[in-house]
Formats: sequence, C-alpha cells, structure tokens
Amino acid sequence: MATPLDKDDVRDLAKAVGKVVAEKRRSLGFSQEKLAEFVNCHRTYVGIVERGERNITLYTLVSFAAALDCLPSEILKGMKM
Repeated sequence: MATPLDKDDVRDLAKAVGKVVAEKRRSLGFSQEKLAEFVNCHRTYVGIVERGERNITLYTLVSFAAALDCLPSEILKGMKM
C-alpha cells in the first residue's frame, strides 16, 4: 500500500506540474497573459500555477492542457511519487 502524501510531497507535485505548464507555454511562444486568456483566468493565476504555489483542480488541469494543445497526462509527466 502506498504511503499518504504529506504537505511537502504535494508542494513538490504542484511545482512539477507548474514547471511542465511553463515549459509548454514557452515552447508555444505564449505569454502568461495569452495563456490566461485561453484558460479564462487571470495572468497572475498562471504565474501561481507555474511556480507550484497552488494545488490545481482536475478542471484546471484539463483547461491548461487544452490551451497548451496537449493531454493532461503530458502535464502530469513531471510528477514523481
């Protein structure tokens, strides 16, 4: 059985997700503002996600994936458990 995640684990996962979002955004040549328009959120929220400061919802993950023209699993690839 897997051990439960502690707060540090969750923070590390959020940072890994944010890193992939930032890399994909840059590879498409999008600014944070442009990505925010596609996701229908504020530019500062994109920065918060990219820095791993927020534990995003499944809905948000799917929204970012659609805006970045990838599958949600591609964003989660940076996660190590």
